[in-house]
Formats: sequence, structure tokens, C-alpha cells
Amino acid sequence: MLETLRFFDTSIQAWLIHWINLILPAFDEFIISYKNRTAILPSKHLERTISANGIFWPVILLNGQVIGKWKRTIKKDKALIEIELFQPQNKTVRTRIEKASEEISRFLNKETVVNYKSKIVV
Repeated sequence: MLETLRFFDTSIQAWLIHWINLILPAFDEFIISYKNRTAILPSKHLERTISANGIFWPVILLNGQVIGKWKRTIKKDKALIEIELFQPQNKTVRTRIEKASEEISRFLNKETVVNYKSKIVV
């Protein structure tokens, strides 16, 4: 049974609709706030997103659904962003992920290097 996500503030709903694609950090409240996460995280990807001992990995959202996870590594003047998509995504989605990755690097004042760990071509 899918759980309906409930938002008490309509501005949050508008914000989520506007930012369809998000790169969320580990332990983000969007993921950990619900006991039943099936509305945003298909059970087949649960083990790839949350470890057996309760560690929540950084995730990538598309239209409110977890579509992958990511990892950041700092190397001198570069921020290496490794993307693992759970299924192939088209160029538009990949471009949005890369733009979000650039925001992280810009915040850190580093050059962005995005690497895909999984197959990405549709």
C-alpha cells in the first residue's frame, strides 16, 4: 500500500514541484521522515539507498521519486560527484543532475567533475 505524502504548508508543495530534480544529502528529512517510504522510494531500491544498519545515503530525486544516489569526493580544486542511477535516464534528466552537481561544487568553490557509475543512456 502506498502512503500518501502529506504536506502541511502548500508553499512546500509548490517548492517541490518547481524543483523536480534534487540532489539530497544523506539523512535528509524528505527520506527519513516516513516510516513507510514506498511513495518516494520503490522497495526494490531500498537496500541501495538505506544500509542494513540505518545509514541513509545521499539520493537523487526526480518528480518526488528516488532515481539514484550520489557521492561527493573533494580532490584539491575539484569536487568529484559520482552518480549511480537505478535505471537509465535520458539526456534531459542527466543535464539536470549535472546542473545540481555544479551547485554543490560552486558552494565549495571547486570545479565540478561528474562521473556516472551506472549505464545512463536511454
